[in-house]
Amino acid sequence: MSTLVCSLIEAHENLRIEPYENLAILNEFALDHVNWMNQHKSLTHSSLKIPGLSTLSVAENIAYGHKSVQTVMRAWLRSPGHRRNIMGNYQCIGAATYNAYWCVVFANLYDPPISL
Repeated sequence: MSTLVCSLIEAHENLRIEPYENLAILNEFALDHVNWMNQHKSLTHSSLKIPGLSTLSVAENIAYGHKSVQTVMRAWLRSPGHRRNIMGNYQCIGAATYNAYWCVVFANLYDPPISL
């Protein structure tokens, strides 16, 4: 698990909110997005359409130029919208960083259908 994910989980748990589940598919989505942002030299939000995942709600924090997990976390926690995402009632998380681009994706999933 990445240091960024650990920091996000810790921030969430400090408020006694149910801990996130780190999902590989969300990590891959975040990694694809930081690679896209790096390739296009553009700090842009993704579509949040995650292939292979049925979501009830999704949010995303992105950033550029931070040299460490501590500085990006400090910036996000000082921003009302980013802080709301971090402290939100999301079940799952995925995160990635590449060449000073940062992305974290938060999601609530539909429950899997019950087989009869």
